[in-house]
Amino acid sequence: MIFVYSYSSKASFESGVAKYRKNNFPGALEEFTRLAEENDVKAQTALAMMYKYGEGTPADKEKAFKWYLKAAELGYPPAQYNAGTMLINGDGTEKNPERGERFLASAAESGFSRAIKKLENMVIEQKPLASSHQWSRPWDLTLPNQIRFSDNITENFSEEKIKIQLAAMGSKKSAEKLWEVIKSKNDFLLSGLTPTFEKIEEAGKLLWRLRVGYFRTEEQASSLCSQYLARNDEAIGCMIIAD
Repeated sequence: MIFVYSYSSKASFESGVAKYRKNNFPGALEEFTRLAEENDVKAQTALAMMYKYGEGTPADKEKAFKWYLKAAELGYPPAQYNAGTMLINGDGTEKNPERGERFLASAAESGFSRAIKKLENMVIEQKPLASSHQWSRPWDLTLPNQIRFSDNITENFSEEKIKIQLAAMGSKKSAEKLWEVIKSKNDFLLSGLTPTFEKIEEAGKLLWRLRVGYFRTEEQASSLCSQYLARNDEAIGCMIIAD
């Protein structure tokens, strides 16, 4: 099946992004809404994200799903991933795992890494899948962090490797469990970031550091830390680490 989706003028979308980055959420919401109604899939996905997290508007998961679904049906992989996940979980819509898996399969076939990983995890958990295709295309269209931080997250980073440290736990298993909790509560904010679990000995005790990265600059890492701490009252902390 061939999907055709469109983008409105780049300048218009970037105007919404600029307002979002300046925390002018009402202005960004207005800009994305106008573009979304013109079937701009990036704007539809950004608008869904804002409804999901209550930015510039009261949180409304049903409206979030509505806009994710519109972009997903137009074939946009990030929206297919989000709509598929919401359908599988019954989040903002009636639960429909089969339809959700079909969206995930479409996103994975396009090379969207988060969909590929989710489907792989479902295979490990022995859950039935809607597709048995192999996915190997290397590009990733992750949207939320493109809006928030532009190109701050990259696999081809410079000499200085900048991470953030979210916790230090007494065992690797505890650190991994904590990451799953943090990720589930902050999936949008931490999208595209990779965790590492680093063992150290401190005062005669073994600890496992939970770190996430990478970032190009300390300013970008600091921006994420600020948003993470603002969203999570129970957060242990957020420390910037430059290796």
